[in-house]
Amino acid sequence: MPAGLRKNARPYTLVALLAATVFIWYVALREERGGFLTVAFFDVGQGDAALIESPTGTQVLIDGGGPDRSVLRALGRAMPFFDRSIDVVIATHPDQDHIGGLPEVLARYRVSHILEPGVAAETAVYEEFEARVAGEGAEHVLARRGMRVELGGGAYLDILFPDRDTDGFETNTASVVAKLTYWTTSFLFTGDSPKAIEVYLATL
Repeated sequence: MPAGLRKNARPYTLVALLAATVFIWYVALREERGGFLTVAFFDVGQGDAALIESPTGTQVLIDGGGPDRSVLRALGRAMPFFDRSIDVVIATHPDQDHIGGLPEVLARYRVSHILEPGVAAETAVYEEFEARVAGEGAEHVLARRGMRVELGGGAYLDILFPDRDTDGFETNTASVVAKLTYWTTSFLFTGDSPKAIEVYLATL
């Protein structure tokens, strides 16, 4: 083989070796984390953001904190640097301290499904969020009671509220309430649901 061809092949060989190393490291990391449900509650200042990862690797981000990059920094610590996708994003309600960081998340991660309650807010951050949702190409779903998101490995997320059209609701009252179940362990995510909704759900 001519020497010139051997020289040109070297960069491709290095790239292939690097890709193989990253893949092996990724598989090893997934094996190390595999078999367990993880729930990370992020410190995003005022507001909420939590990341669920099922035993099979399905990821759900619930809310995104305030209008800064806190949630991006938290995701960067919780996820491998090369993982640029999130399976489900749930915006519990359109207040700034819950969706403020989501436009940046949608800009930097590939998101497959987006769930929200369907109540609107006349704010710049909500308009930006909706614009990002429209451009993401994800499946956009109004969360309603009776929906179940299968996460794999025995984990699933049930939507408990809203149970009706939220048009005209106060934003906190419209909050998505979701119950994460993994065998005998469960978590309840309530957004900013007021006491009246909690009492209502307890009677169902």
